[in-house]
Formats: sequence, C-alpha cells, structure tokens
Amino acid sequence: MAAAPSNIFDIKCFEALLDPVLKTLRLTLDPPQMQLLRRHMELLLQWSRKINLTSVRDPAEIIRRHFGESLFVAAHLGVETGTLVDIGSGAGFPGFPVAVAKPHVAVTLVESVGKKAAFLKEVSRDVSNVSIFRGRFENLHSAFDWATVRGVSMDRLIAPISLRCKGFFALVGKDEAAALALDPRLRCHEPAPLPWQPDRVLASGSCFT
Repeated sequence: MAAAPSNIFDIKCFEALLDPVLKTLRLTLDPPQMQLLRRHMELLLQWSRKINLTSVRDPAEIIRRHFGESLFVAAHLGVETGTLVDIGSGAGFPGFPVAVAKPHVAVTLVESVGKKAAFLKEVSRDVSNVSIFRGRFENLHSAFDWATVRGVSMDRLIAPISLRCKGFFALVGKDEAAALALDPRLRCHEPAPLPWQPDRVLASGSCFT
C-alpha cells in the first residue's frame, strides 16, 4: 500500500466528515481502506491547484458530493467480486472509492485526458485491483460485469456499454434516468435517490446486445 503524502488534510478530520456518509450508507471501512480514501482526498486537493480536477473546494462538500456519491454506488453494487469499468473517471469518481470499498472487484478507470489519467495513476499506485486506461471507452475492447458513469452523458455510451457490459450504474438527474428506462437496450431498476441530493439518482440495470 502506498504511503500517504505530507499531511495537508488531517485523518481525524477526514474520518469525522466521512463517518456520517458511511453510517447513512451502512458501510464499514477498515483503517487501510480509510487511508486510501484519505490519500485520494489529499492528492485531489494537491493536484487541483494545478489542473482542473474539481470545482468544489470545501472539504465537507467534496466528501459529500464526490466520495458520498461514489460510495453510494459501492453500497448498491451488491457483490464482492467481478469486473467494473468507470467511464470518464476524471478525478477517480466513482470508480476509485468503489475499488477501495470492494477490494475484490477489478476496476478499470477510463480517462482520455492525459493529465487526469496521470492523476489516476498516482492515486492508484500500489492498489492492486485498479488499472488505468488512457483513452475513450469505445477504444477499450474488453468485457466487464458493470460500467459506472458519472458526469458523462449516457447518450453516446449506451451502445458500447450494452455491447461490452452486463450491467450499469449511472449517477444522473431524474429526467435522464427516466429516458434511460425507455431505452430498449437497457433493463432498468427503480432509480435510487441520493440521500443528500434527491434530485439526482443512481440509475442501474442490465444491458442487452
């Protein structure tokens, strides 16, 4: 496991902010998992000074919006093993926290922007169940159990996802979730509203080729 960088964000503060999220989601993380998420947070704050990884600067809001939404996906994954691709991973959300919470799920973070892909490589250094693909998902010719999507329109992704993934999890607005439910290539479950932002939901389901 990679050592944490210089202490720019106190672990006790991080745990205090994340604890209500974990309790709401009924998730339990052990100390090594907490250390990985804390390191993710530290690197995010460091790198955001130089490149545009997130417009959110308040630590509590970062944890609620980014880590909270990501762990919401992990809580709904429902299994402990499998393969998952995070499309347009950006700063690693939701894929990296899902990988931390589900250490036996092999997670591929897909990012086409070079600087963001470099950030993901640094975040995931020595994390054995995470790999990075720099490029577009359409050019990644691998099959996965699930795809996760956040902050990327599903319109152009439904076709490649339905060809290469058995299921999907998409953090979207209510209107987009309703549109996904009408697509014949997807069999959607009832959307799950985010506890902290009920106008956003987790759309999920299975895919047809």
